[in-house]
Amino acid sequence: MDMDDAPRIAVIGLGRMGSAFAARFLDQDFQVAGFDVDPARTRAVTHPHFHPCATAAEAAARAPFVLTSVFDGAQLRAALTADDGILAGAAPGTMVIDASTISPESSAECARHCAARGVRFHRATVSGNPDIVRSGGLSVYCSGDEQDFADIGPVLDAVAAQRMWLGPSEEARYAKLVVNLMVTGTNVLLAEALGIAQAAGISQEDFFACIQGSVVGSAFTQYKGDAIKAGDLRATITSVQVRKDLDYILSAARDLGVAVPAAGVVDQVYGIVAEAGFGDLDFGAAALLHRAVRESWIAAGSQGATGA
Repeated sequence: MDMDDAPRIAVIGLGRMGSAFAARFLDQDFQVAGFDVDPARTRAVTHPHFHPCATAAEAAARAPFVLTSVFDGAQLRAALTADDGILAGAAPGTMVIDASTISPESSAECARHCAARGVRFHRATVSGNPDIVRSGGLSVYCSGDEQDFADIGPVLDAVAAQRMWLGPSEEARYAKLVVNLMVTGTNVLLAEALGIAQAAGISQEDFFACIQGSVVGSAFTQYKGDAIKAGDLRATITSVQVRKDLDYILSAARDLGVAVPAAGVVDQVYGIVAEAGFGDLDFGAAALLHRAVRESWIAAGSQGATGA
């Protein structure tokens, strides 16, 4: 491909997920402009078609599409509205595609800021970790203007195996929250089941074979089981980050009048994981609350171990 004709995108936020997005777009022959508030993250992306930028405004000025992947609503608002933020550089009609996990309230506020500057804003929440991003296997839940969803199709198809439009407003935010509730809750139950099995003398290998051969076996239990068996708890998302998402879930449930007692218990478990010293590991470290699992993890070499 003549790179002068290559599609152009800016990626704002180059953490675990954002850097994976940038890598995937580069692999798919995009020209990528990138910015992160930590200059070291921007410098870490080395590719001839990556353009490191000193500000979000500079990055946004380089492309008709701007993908944002930041920690929370406050960071997204700052990325958009700062003096050197996205809206300071984006031309009218630029499409901001937000892949962050933020609250519906913060999302609506950011959409208003964009609209006031003639910039389009589309929610594109994702299910998957950085490895899945790099493989192009994401599931993406979208909401906003339906024509905008059609217009960003080539961008999403570069990173996603599945994409769906759920409605004109904040529907994608709620979709992401309910998926995260299922994932985080399943992980807690998996940790407790594994703790019982190992305490009873069942090996991790046999435990996960039983799980995968049963009705509850899934893609999640497969990849999480593979990581636990390998002693690999390098973070895809940490328990600390999970609690941020659970806070959004609990707040949304209160606003909608939905009782979610199990979600409250799941949140407490991840608080205990962090207090036990495993907060910087993958959220699969919930399994380490159980002695036999923890001993197996240590024996496997404790990949991704912190000072805990």
